[in-house]
Amino acid sequence: MLDRIELNPHILRGKPVIKGTRIPVYLILELLQADYDFQKILEAYPVLEIEDIKAALEYAAKMVKNEDIKAALEYAAKMVKNEDIIFYEASHGEDSH
Repeated sequence: MLDRIELNPHILRGKPVIKGTRIPVYLILELLQADYDFQKILEAYPVLEIEDIKAALEYAAKMVKNEDIKAALEYAAKMVKNEDIIFYEASHGEDSH
């Protein structure tokens, strides 16, 4: 289902959006937090499908669940396919969890 999420540096500065739209994942999360149900979101954004909302939730859950920040950044870099992203190790070489 994550194939419905797109990270593109040319769309909303690389924020995760529903593929083929400029609707960011965070907007769907904010609408749900504001007591919108799936049907109300679909009515407000007819371009969306129920699977898009579920994909946004799955994406958010994976990002929150991932405690290893470097792994999350590497995943985002793969999604963006941007070779200009550079990862910096901790200056003391220690893992910070």
